[in-house]
Parts: sequence; C-alpha cells; structure tokens
Amino acid sequence: MKRNKLFWGLLIFCAINFAAHLCFYGSLPDVVPTHWGADGQVNGWGPKSTVLIMAALPALMLILMAALPRIDPKHQNYEKFKGVWNASLTALTIFMSAMSWFSELSVFGLIPEGSSLVGILVCGGCGALIRERQFQGRKRAFPI
Repeated sequence: MKRNKLFWGLLIFCAINFAAHLCFYGSLPDVVPTHWGADGQVNGWGPKSTVLIMAALPALMLILMAALPRIDPKHQNYEKFKGVWNASLTALTIFMSAMSWFSELSVFGLIPEGSSLVGILVCGGCGALIRERQFQGRKRAFPI
C-alpha cells in the first residue's frame, strides 16, 4: 500500500510540473534549445512543443516503472528491495522533472550561455560513484 501512495504522490508531483510548464508555454519563442554540449553551449534546437514532451516524460517514466514489478516474472524481488526501489523511483522522477526545466531556464536567461552548469549537473557527480576497478572487466579480490 505504501508504494501505491508513493506512486500517486509522485504522479501528482508530475502533474504539477506539467501544469507549471503550461503556464510558461505561451511566453516561449517558437524555437527553444533542446540539447547542450558538455561545455554548456546549446547545440540542439527544436520547436517549443518539445518543452511539453519533456515535461510529460517524468510521468510516462513513472507509469512504466510502476508497471515493471507487475510484468516482471521475478516480481517477488521487488518486495525484498522495496526501500531501494522506492528511493530510486523518487529520485529519478524528481531528477527528470528538474531536467525538463532546462529549456525554459535557458530561454529566460537563468542559465548563462556557455555555462558548464549543465555538464556539472549531468556528469559531475557520476565519477565519484563509480570505482575504478569496475571498468577493468573482471572482478579482483583486491583493488589495483
């Protein structure tokens, strides 16, 4: 039952996020930035309807992730790790909702052109989470 409450809470959060995007939709130009390079420079543009698609992705991802335990043949494993699953689902939903705002923030000048903020947010913390020996292709009893 706790997962059901979490699902509905996150779905309401996604609906509020989408409604907030709709509030700003009318003030967006016809072409908005949709992709940034690692150096923070905009290198992809798209129609402003892309903003609504990006705003809907967290809710679609949430629905898909909620369906996974029901269609997975080993669904009993989700019960063993429900704390980790719920935390991952919450973090991913909030992260995707935050990432959906980059187009608006860039259009309204709240992300400086050429800022490495995008690279830091997307890639900055990943290196600390991955240990070096995980890239070596085989497990060792001791780190090299």
